[in-house]
Amino acid sequence: ENGWFAPSEEIRFMHAEDVGDNEEAIVETIQKLKEIISDCFLSVQGNGSITGLYSLDDLFCLLNSVGKLEDATTVQDMIKEVFKEFPDSSLRKQLDAGISELIEGKTKQALETFSDIVATEPSYGEAWNKKATVHYMLGEREAAIEASNKALETDPRNFQALAGIGLVEMDALNDKEAITAFQQCLELNPWSMVSARLSICMNRRARSSSKADSVDE
Repeated sequence: ENGWFAPSEEIRFMHAEDVGDNEEAIVETIQKLKEIISDCFLSVQGNGSITGLYSLDDLFCLLNSVGKLEDATTVQDMIKEVFKEFPDSSLRKQLDAGISELIEGKTKQALETFSDIVATEPSYGEAWNKKATVHYMLGEREAAIEASNKALETDPRNFQALAGIGLVEMDALNDKEAITAFQQCLELNPWSMVSARLSICMNRRARSSSKADSVDE
């Protein structure tokens, strides 16, 4: 109209423009993400890429805009798939192999796979994150935190790595450090399941502080 082109809200979102509280645009975008995720593994197996469809900036914007857990889960799954993406398709497939090993209970074999990946390419953040997961499962606290920090060096928005650090610190009763990690995770992903663990750590820390005050009196 009047020679001007008015892009749809969905197109504006895909180009990182703010769609505000436009519920229809959010619903349309969520549906498109579901379609992309359903084809994701085929895309990877065919050496395709999903990162050109939506940027992480777009996805984190959407993650903070959705109002339902189901939709948030869809966006989280997409973000996780983008984290897995890497220019070297052979390393990407090697990451999938390590994940399969982990699912099958081949923990030490998976650790070797992820260790080989980061030795070859230290900038592969998601390989560090998966390596951290395995270390945590093996009870190797320091190694888990070190690997998680490596993942965060690659992308500070890796909320899974922050959640992992929180879990390690929580298990070690380092509530102050766990609270910090969980809070940082929730700032990035308000739908993260760590909120319950954050409450436990805060309550535990509050009780410890109360006991200390009682002793001082």
